[in-house]
Amino acid sequence: MEGNKSVEYLKVVFETIKDITKSEIKVAVILETSIYILNLFDSLKNQCARDYIGCSARRHITYIYSDRLSSRLLGWSREGVDQLARLRVYGSNGVNLYDLNLKRKQERIKEAKITEPDFKVAE
Repeated sequence: MEGNKSVEYLKVVFETIKDITKSEIKVAVILETSIYILNLFDSLKNQCARDYIGCSARRHITYIYSDRLSSRLLGWSREGVDQLARLRVYGSNGVNLYDLNLKRKQERIKEAKITEPDFKVAE
């Protein structure tokens, strides 16, 4: 029963924060965060227990991947699903995807220059 009180308290806290927030973008972030935390509440609470063994990896994987990979009826190649999954994880970890893409592009250009044959004739 104590868990239900805590969940209700959290809902009130998130609702209060949302009500005093003026920016629509910040309200959207608050709503997304509240959904995330409330969905993981039992796992988070269990981690504080003295005899708890385990982690919330399964829920994190479900939350991060299912939003894009299974919520739409699409077919995925192994390479495509691997790349998209990596992008989702990078984004969730706060990696700037634009900078990451730019760095990889520069590495490919550098690599291509190294492997280009030099057809210059020595005099």
